[in-house]
Amino acid sequence: MLVSHLSQSHNVFQKKNNVIPFKANPTPESARLYGSIASRIDSLELDLDMTSDNSMISTQIRKMTSEDAKKLIQTRLAEFSRKLEKLIYHDPMLEVPNRRAFDRDKVKMFLRACAHKQELGYMAFDIDNFGGYNNAFGHQEGDKALKVFSEAVQKVLGNKGTLYRVGGEEFVALLPNLNEEEVGQLAEKVRKRVQNITKKNTKEELLPGPFTVSVGYSSMTPLEDGVRVRELYADSKVNGNKESATKFRDLFGEHFVKMEHAADDSLYISKLFKGRNSCTNARELKENKLYSTVLSLGRDFASIMRNSSQSVTEELVGALKKFQENH
Repeated sequence: MLVSHLSQSHNVFQKKNNVIPFKANPTPESARLYGSIASRIDSLELDLDMTSDNSMISTQIRKMTSEDAKKLIQTRLAEFSRKLEKLIYHDPMLEVPNRRAFDRDKVKMFLRACAHKQELGYMAFDIDNFGGYNNAFGHQEGDKALKVFSEAVQKVLGNKGTLYRVGGEEFVALLPNLNEEEVGQLAEKVRKRVQNITKKNTKEELLPGPFTVSVGYSSMTPLEDGVRVRELYADSKVNGNKESATKFRDLFGEHFVKMEHAADDSLYISKLFKGRNSCTNARELKENKLYSTVLSLGRDFASIMRNSSQSVTEELVGALKKFQENH
């Protein structure tokens, strides 16, 4: 009688083939869906250490209407998306964009320069003897030096460019709408500012000793048919046109990558030939034939050291003799 009464009044029990199953979860489908989404958001934020002062969203929505729960989830998803983007594209210690951000932004900057027929500047930085700095003062002091360095560079660049950390002590900067001369002026300002960093003039006296930076820089001249470059990129991404993708990659390599390599080679000269704490530009590489020889010899030496564990001395001596014969 009790079962019959419950079945009729509440429709919770339903007798079928003399079996009385229990309907365990009468919660509406939308509520279960929102609860599942909220729990997943909480779980991801905890796993990624991205929790905030807000309490767990899954506990907040229990007493809400479906509409309010939906709005709260949308708000938290937007917050989570912003946090996740920062986690992916920023260096957590220095609070500057990382290599992944650079790989994304360099295409955007290239396309923007093409669209507006503007120059695009590029700087490559390397803190001199940073391994020795770490060995002398410890890695914690090395981390402080990196923070002071990045802050100093960003103050010089201001809104003219963006600094990226692409390696341990390796940084690059993209500078839209600046020619090589303008980039060089900023590079020299960076070099001088970093050179003057000492224990006495850093805030909170963070550093136990000074350090210097070497810089290589170059620029990309405006493309005459920049609109066509953007069309090729759009066609490759929107329509999946492989031919357009190949043409875009070729143009990107011909202009941006060429500029990037020129800055890297200039940085190599600053460190290897000029004795560090110096700036070198791509134009110098073309005008000074000795620099191209030094680059070639330096690469030969690096190749020898990397690829051969035997007869290293003989090969190096041979390379030096060849250099001497040609000069």
